[in-house]
Amino acid sequence: MLKISKQIGVLATTLALTALATAAALSAPSVIVVTLADGADAGMATDMAMPADMAGPPMTITASSDKIGPGEVTFSVANQSSELIHEMIVATVRDPSAPLSYIDADFQVDEDAIQVLGEVPDLEPGKSGELTLALDPGTYVLFCNMPGHYKAGMWATITVE
Repeated sequence: MLKISKQIGVLATTLALTALATAAALSAPSVIVVTLADGADAGMATDMAMPADMAGPPMTITASSDKIGPGEVTFSVANQSSELIHEMIVATVRDPSAPLSYIDADFQVDEDAIQVLGEVPDLEPGKSGELTLALDPGTYVLFCNMPGHYKAGMWATITVE
């Protein structure tokens, strides 16, 4: 009887540890690696309408995934530029067929006209940072809003489904 009790105890402990490991895996944030770069090496997303005067991507934002499940998402952001400061802003996209509101005089997206959820600000060349957000299903844009960078191609979209 003692041997059966010990076996039941070991089984119960194993099940409890498995349940904890599964719960931890399910609650762990998804990670999207984001690269900020100068040059057309990473290409430019084409699923969102952009200004007609945007000619090729001399600057880029690339995300390791463009689709992810809802919940906590960690953006691990690296500025691969050797000369320029970049940032990564995450905003909700209300209409994927429309460009973001833009202030021509400032050469920047009008952050007051969109729903900004968070950012990794002012990354010096070669530096990195992280941002963790709880994201619901929808479309989100990642972009750099340093003057001129958005129109130079520094944006990408992700879909949470």
